[in-house]
Amino acid sequence: MWLHRLIVALWAGLLVTIGLVVAPGLFRLLDDRELAGRLAGGFFLVTTIASVPLGLGYALLARRAGRRVALALVAIALLCASEWFVRPQIAAARLTLGSHSTTFALWHGLSTLLYLAALAAVMVLLVRDLKSSVRQDDAR
Repeated sequence: MWLHRLIVALWAGLLVTIGLVVAPGLFRLLDDRELAGRLAGGFFLVTTIASVPLGLGYALLARRAGRRVALALVAIALLCASEWFVRPQIAAARLTLGSHSTTFALWHGLSTLLYLAALAAVMVLLVRDLKSSVRQDDAR
């Protein structure tokens, strides 16, 4: 089965592109940090929403292929926790205390850690599946 490998590759590409290219690029290119943050937040929301069906699709297909899928479910949970629990805390801290407050920085740091942990989980899935694919090709 190759479809689960394609899904995890697309998922990893999405997370890398938004988290490591687009979001940092917005802050480098835009003088207005608030605008950059709002745009980045929108991209992270779309990324999380897209990650749910990608991750569940991967899990269903990989499970049928005999793969363990716990990391996919963990990655989905981390992204959802960041988006729907931590992000509102970031917004509240920014509104009440400002974006230079320690509270804002702590919540933002937690969000970053959750995103990077999810990215790491997806990358482990990708590498594991690619190694499995290479072993299967070598066995033929």
